[in-house]
Amino acid sequence: MLSDSEQERYGLAAVRSEEFVDPNIIKILDYSPRDIANKKHIDEEHVNEIMEGFESDSQQSPILVNKHNMAVVDGHHRLEAALRLGWKYIRSIVRELTDEECDFYALKRNIDTRSLTEIEESRRIKKLVEKHGWTYARIGKAFKGKSKEWVGFRMKLANLNPVVQEDIEEKNITATHGRYIS
Repeated sequence: MLSDSEQERYGLAAVRSEEFVDPNIIKILDYSPRDIANKKHIDEEHVNEIMEGFESDSQQSPILVNKHNMAVVDGHHRLEAALRLGWKYIRSIVRELTDEECDFYALKRNIDTRSLTEIEESRRIKKLVEKHGWTYARIGKAFKGKSKEWVGFRMKLANLNPVVQEDIEEKNITATHGRYIS
């Protein structure tokens, strides 16, 4: 388990089921290490934009929480914004989810919002393939508009030398260049 300071640094939060006020509104209690490997940091600019939206329009989109462990699957930035605004409760969808469904929903939302780098996408896609047995065709179909070739390219990125992956992440080279030099 992470220390309190580590949990705060990662900005990932969870809630506990015994704190339900309404099935769609849950009390924010503490932090959870869910998804640290997939989302290394909170994008401050994005959180600030969400906070502005919350102040003017309230929360339009609920977060997705896994009922099994009450870990946030989708909505880390919305939850962080709510915490910074001092909210005690947040609108949520709470579902019984398998590990596979958690991996899929987290990746789908981040691909839809384009909030992952190509390397982060590639690592998550590789996880669906290797851990859950997904085919390139199934991934392409699940992420509407993505071809088997798109999935194949992401898989190649996931298997690049870590130094090359780091260069891509730091935008020293493009993903296409990285694939060719590795």
